[in-house]
Amino acid sequence: MEIEISPAEARVIPLIGNGYSNKDIAAELMISVRTVETHLSNLYLSANVSSRTELLAFLKTNSFKVNKPNGVQLKIDTAHRLKNEGKTLGDIAQAMGIHQHTAKKYLKMQPKRQLLSSDFSKYLGFEVITSPPKSLCWFWGA
Repeated sequence: MEIEISPAEARVIPLIGNGYSNKDIAAELMISVRTVETHLSNLYLSANVSSRTELLAFLKTNSFKVNKPNGVQLKIDTAHRLKNEGKTLGDIAQAMGIHQHTAKKYLKMQPKRQLLSSDFSKYLGFEVITSPPKSLCWFWGA
């Protein structure tokens, strides 16, 4: 089974695997404890589990992909994908329904970095099982 999670939820997973408390996760990610609780609730719901232990056990035998980028990042990634397909600036703007100067602005911005969900293994202490090509997940990064 493969679950889809948000980039913010993905940032919580390594910290859960390292035994961080909600308060520690909040401090590390510079977010509120309530936001951490929301991310955990979403992860539990996606994996159909009710605890951290069950979530980690789920991740041992299942894969995940980060598949919920924000709107602007989605536009940046789309512009870069179209450019990589050999589209011209005009073609990119037309395909996205935006002005050329906006497409050019998106192309100057950094696309998200691609990671394999197995890259989280070093934080979780076990290998995340994936099956190509769905093993790719998107995660914020430079």
